[in-house]
This record gives sequence, structure tokens and C-alpha cells, in this order.
Amino acid sequence: MALSIYTFGEECIPPSDTFELKYLSSNPINFTTGGGTTSTYSVDGSSLNIGDNITIPTQCAGGFDIVFLIDITSSMSGAIENVKSGISNILSTINTESDGNYRLGLCVFDENTGTNPSYYSTSTYSNLPASQKVSINNGTGRVQWITCLSPLNNIGSTTAFTSNLSLLNTASFPMGSGANNPEPGGLGVNEIVSNGLAGSFRSDAIKVIILITDNVPGGDDDINNSTDQTYFNNYLTPLCDSLNVQVMVQSSVANDQPGNYYYNLATGTNPAGRYDQVNFGNSNWINTGLISGIQSLCGETYTASCEPTLTGWYYKPGDSGAYYYDSSVQQVTSYYAFPATYSVTPNVYDTDEQGRTIVWTVYTTNISNGTTLYWSLNGNVNSNDFINAISSGQFTINNNVGTFQLTTKADTSTEGSEFVGVYIRTGSVSGTIVATSEYTVISDTSQSLPTPTPTASGVGSGPTPTPTPTSGAGAGPTPTPTPTRVPDPTPTPTQFLYDVYVMDPCDGTSAYVYARSSYSLSLFQVYSLSGSEYADQNYTAIDYYPQTWYDTTVLDPASCDGGGDKCLLEGTMVKLADGTSTAIENLKYGQSVSSVVIGNMPDTDNVQQLLLWIQSNPPLSNTTSSVKNIIKYNVNSVLNFNNDLLISSKDHLHIIKRNNAWITSIASDIMIGDYFIDEEYNEIEIVSIQEMTGSYNVYKLNVESNDTFIANGIITHNAKPLP
Repeated sequence: MALSIYTFGEECIPPSDTFELKYLSSNPINFTTGGGTTSTYSVDGSSLNIGDNITIPTQCAGGFDIVFLIDITSSMSGAIENVKSGISNILSTINTESDGNYRLGLCVFDENTGTNPSYYSTSTYSNLPASQKVSINNGTGRVQWITCLSPLNNIGSTTAFTSNLSLLNTASFPMGSGANNPEPGGLGVNEIVSNGLAGSFRSDAIKVIILITDNVPGGDDDINNSTDQTYFNNYLTPLCDSLNVQVMVQSSVANDQPGNYYYNLATGTNPAGRYDQVNFGNSNWINTGLISGIQSLCGETYTASCEPTLTGWYYKPGDSGAYYYDSSVQQVTSYYAFPATYSVTPNVYDTDEQGRTIVWTVYTTNISNGTTLYWSLNGNVNSNDFINAISSGQFTINNNVGTFQLTTKADTSTEGSEFVGVYIRTGSVSGTIVATSEYTVISDTSQSLPTPTPTASGVGSGPTPTPTPTSGAGAGPTPTPTPTRVPDPTPTPTQFLYDVYVMDPCDGTSAYVYARSSYSLSLFQVYSLSGSEYADQNYTAIDYYPQTWYDTTVLDPASCDGGGDKCLLEGTMVKLADGTSTAIENLKYGQSVSSVVIGNMPDTDNVQQLLLWIQSNPPLSNTTSSVKNIIKYNVNSVLNFNNDLLISSKDHLHIIKRNNAWITSIASDIMIGDYFIDEEYNEIEIVSIQEMTGSYNVYKLNVESNDTFIANGIITHNAKPLP
């Protein structure tokens, strides 16, 4: 590579690797919520470190230098005219894509048993400079002839190139021999890159060799074997890679044919070339992939430079922190570690006591491999409810994921449903709580032993006396009844009955609580509580719990003050699992809705982790989820996308496509030109975003176990609390 000069007079060797980074001028914590602008940079090494240089690579600024290397052995005789026509037809594409900044070279390769080739005595061949003619004779009984008919010369000129191309397969330059099938194309590539057979590539140009053949490589002995594999893998491919030369192979041979080491060469460099299996039966062979390959050169090829980038913070997606680059010294000078985050999710939300295993998966960010975390039970369960007979434990985080599990145990008590959740802690099983899971309902499938019915005994337990007739023959005189004193009734003590409900806290992060009420509550209505430590906020009633007493009591209907985030407007139509739709406000707890599994999108309650997710063309599959919570709020501002296509609160978590990649984004960060994805997986461009103010009823919806649902035909994400 060419050397450039720093502004302060020191030589600069351009950074060796190129990859995408996000940039922020300040506040690197904003990277964790999706902030930053993504661009391609040149960097020292495959990862960022203090002391590295970050520069801006060039993209097509140096134009194209393209050498065509054509097999002219006899087996190509039937294809050569279509090869010539195809090459002529692609020259306009090269001119357009390089904006006229290109140079062309033309080389051919041949092989025979040692005699001079058929074109040896032509004036075309004999008049070529010696530097453009190579014959390789290593005593194998085969001679390889590598010839440059037209070297890289004038920028933007095709005159010499097309004139020499037209001579192929004519009396001025007839086809060669080839001897056996394998041909010396690899040796031709080596002569171009190592010995300058076609002249020197420009240092800042995109460097391409287009190799055209109908056979596998054979080296200097006309035999395709492991020697050729070693030559390509250990020498030729690393050589092209070190010189930033891309090889685009156009061959009638399948890429997976044994011995086809041209494929290794085409795909083994960075930037990579390409391998296209083509049919030389007509001149349209260039449409198989060569045209698109040339068109993509500027989009996929970067040349490192010494142009420093902006001073500020840089983040490589997947790293656990950001790096500060100072352009005045052209070095990374400091590092900022992102704070750790934690979330935990059970694999089931409803189970029973019959030996069912509940697995909790803990997702973290910015946690080192091998870190130990701890868990403890939360809910109205204890160790006796599980076969494991434990109520706390520890587990290890690797790749920011860890798991642990418990298995339910049957008992002989009819106690009603139980609820189990877990706390995630650091330091010890009684350490700081960093995450709380949602509850899993354990249905009561055990039965108490029957209570025996006592057998009658004592007075009145003998035979039933025969009644004495009170009238008719033999009845005798009717006795005068003796008055019987009726005792005063014994007062029945007043019995107070309560219903107990599972209550979801308004802050979205605290654990569920249980509260008793002397009247029936409306599910998904918000209430205030009293009588215990849990009266510090309001709660939503999300489920009935068949018990009779808890210290915490329900007071009056209330609201989640400060709520209204991650919500959709009243009237939004949600698609159900049966294919019908209903307004979001009419959804019920446990109702099944349509959902979509999206690639490797994290299954987590951690918004920061979700906002860091990015995936190009993720696989999609339909599934269903169950409504676990729905809360009504009233807000004074919403965002309207595409004139009522979808209306949400400003903090609702949407799934969008931006810059050809899928991401999650809060509504207020969505931009014109982003795309929603509809239920048929079509892209819907966002062409308008309008903020509306007033009074709006909105609904926060949580579905499990998959976190997506279909709203007004658009795939979106459910409510997730900020950590």
C-alpha cells in the first residue's frame, strides 16, 4: 500500500482492517439505547483498543484497474466468440460504475507439451515486449504460456483493449492447445500480481482480475492434485489478499467440483471476489453475476487511507464499551465501559405440580464470561414445592446468558394455585437484586385426603321406633301436648369473606403483590393499596387468586400516574390467533394473539438489550402469544405514522427496517424513510410522522412467550419496562 503523511509530519501506514462503527460526539451511554451514526472505518486490527488509529477509507475514489485473464486452450474454442462479445458488452458498465476512472488489461493463458504454440510465429505475438510474454518450463513435460496482449494503460480508454480482444481466435492470434484438461490459470494470476505482467495496479484503485475458464487448475504439471490445493490456499490466495486484489472467476465448472481451487481463490480474500458458474453458450453469460459484481464494487470495496475521522466516541456493535478517538493525535485515547444490565424470563407462565421443569434464562449485557450470579425465590412458594428442595442458588454467565431450573413437586394439599418468580442477585443469594422475573402460575393438581364422615351413635342410634297412630281405630284418646320451650337462637358470628388478586405494579419493574378486596375487582383496572409496604404505588389487577387473606388491601380505583409509555391508541386492531381482529381495549387476559418469531431478536425485558439488536434479513415465522397484561392510560400526546396506519405513545417499542437491517426503535426515534413490516412480511415505508396533542386513551399490552403481536396489520413489540 502507498504511504500517506500525517499532518504533523510522520509517515502513516493506513489501518489494516475495515468494519462498521457507530459514532457519537459525546455521551457514549447513548449507544446503549440505539444512538449513534453508523459508517465504515479503517482500524488497526480486528477490534478497537487504546492506541489504535481510526481513519476514513476511500470508496471508488481511485477508480477500477481490471485485468481480464482468459483461457485460450482448445477446449474454449467453441466459447471464445461469446466470451469476446460478453466482455465487449460489459465495458459500458465498468465505465459507468467507475465514473470513467478505469484501466483495462488483457491477458491469456495456454499450455502444451513443449512445442511452440500456434500463435508463436504471428506478428501479434512476436511484436509484444518480452515483459508481456512468459513461458514456464519446469521439466514436467508441460510448458505454460502466459501472455499479456494489452497492459493496464490509459485511464478511461478501451481502444487498445478492444483491438487486441478482437484478435483472439483469428489468424492474428489463434487458439492454443491445453494438452490435458487442467489449465494454468493460477499461474496466470500469479504473473499478474507478482511480476507485473499486465503492468502495475494503482495503489488506491479497486484491483480486480476477471478469470475466464472452463476447467480446474493444473499448475505447472497439467495435473490437478493436492499440490495445487496447497499452492492456492497457502500462497496464491494470501498473496492476492495482502495486495487487495479481488478475483472474479467466470467458469462453466461448478464451484463444488473436486479440485476446483479457483473457488477458494475467489472467496478467500478480503474484500472477497466472486465465483459464478456460467454458460458460455451465448454472450449473456455476463448476466449470471459479473455485471452485478462490478456494480457492487464501490458498495462493498473500501481502500484504507490515512484521513483521520472526527474526534468523539466510537462503538463496534457487540463490544461492551466505547472508545474515544482524538483526531489531533490520531489515536484512541480512552475507554468507557457500558453499565451492566440484567433481565430474567421463565420458559413457561402456566404449569402444574406434576414434575414440571421451569427454566429461567438470564440475559445480561457487558458481563464477563464466567461471572457468577445468584437467584432466590419470589412468590408464595418455598423449597418444599420443588423436587430440587432449594430456594436459592447460583449460576454462571457466558456470552451474556445464563440459566437455572426447578422442577415442581406434587403434594397432598389442596391449596389453590401458587405463584413462583425469582430474584437475580449479585454477590450472594442475599445480595443486591438486579432483576425480577414475572410469575409462573403453578396450578393445584393435588388433592387433600378425604375427611371421614362420623357414624351416628348414642341416643337415637338404635332401631327407628314405630310411630304411634294419632287417629283411627286403636288410637285411643288423644294426649294433651306438653308445651315445649323454644330456646333463644345462638347468634351466628359475622364471617368476612375476601377475594385476593394478583396486582401488577405501575412502575413495571417491581414484583407482583397479592392484595385482598371485599368487593370484586375489574381485571386490568388500576387500584390503590393499603395496609403494607406495597402501598408505595398503584397497581393493576391482572388475575384472581383463590385465597382468603393477605395483609395488603385494595382501596379505590386509581391510575398509573406517569404511565402511558409503550402504548397503542384505543381502537388499534390486534390480530388474534384465529385470524380475526379485535380492538386492543377489548383484549382479555389469556387471550391468544398472532405473533411473529423474528430471527435472533433477544427474548428479554431489557430495553437496552433490545435496542442494541440488529440483524439483516432475519428469518421470520408465524406463532402465537398469550395476553399477560393490558393497562389503560390517558396521555396528552401520541405519534401518528402514515396518516393513521399506526398511532402510539412516543416510547412505544416498534420493529423497523433501517439501512437494510432490522432493529427495534422507540417511536420518537423513528425517521421518515424507515420501514414498518406488515403481517405478510412486506416493507411499508414510513412517509409521514405527525405528533398529535390532546387527550388520548392508550393501552399498554404485554404478550408472552413471544414478544411481538400484529397491530393494524403491522408487526410490533409488546410493552417492556426500562431497567
